[in-house]
Amino acid sequence: MRYRVIFTPQAQEQLADLYNYIAEAASPNTAARYTDAIVSYCEFIGWAECSDAQQCGRPNVFPAFVTHPSVGHRLRLSPTYRAFVEASPVALRPLAYINFIIHWVQEDDFHGCAFINATAEYAQTDAPAHQQAAAHKKEICGYLTDLCAAAGVKQPAAVAMPLYLIGEGLIVACQVQGHNASLLEAARASACTLWASFNHLAVGTGGQNSIGADR
Repeated sequence: MRYRVIFTPQAQEQLADLYNYIAEAASPNTAARYTDAIVSYCEFIGWAECSDAQQCGRPNVFPAFVTHPSVGHRLRLSPTYRAFVEASPVALRPLAYINFIIHWVQEDDFHGCAFINATAEYAQTDAPAHQQAAAHKKEICGYLTDLCAAAGVKQPAAVAMPLYLIGEGLIVACQVQGHNASLLEAARASACTLWASFNHLAVGTGGQNSIGADR
């Protein structure tokens, strides 16, 4: 069965905002490729096959969506995320990962991580959606490890994993409890303490080049 995908005015406005953000941080061509891809992926949902989930009034599109040949990579390490992190000095990019999440969880349309949500809905570890979610998290860990190595950390994996756990914990906690100041400050302080202990660096505050204050 094919479903008609309708882009609401709000969605169109968000796509325009995303285009402008990426165009400024990277280039207009990069922004156009990414937003065009989002549109095509959304249209692909209309072709997704339904399963028993139809019985509860919604199509079971997530497994088909994330296993599309090219969806996974683009959903995982998006240009928006990379542009935010890579705007920081190389030596502080691992901290920018936490800063990105701190900003993300405060967005009005934050509803948690789609991949974390998918593992709850598709709990069997051999389910395609669950496997895609696990692959996504593994890629994030690898990216963080690479950032730590580029920053000169002697044991990059030993720093990347705690940073990853801080970020994942913040995502889940804010989805459940909302983005209260104590959660954001706990994540910020934990990341700064971890980073300083492994690097013997004085970590500043404020701005995108460190773990800054709440927006």
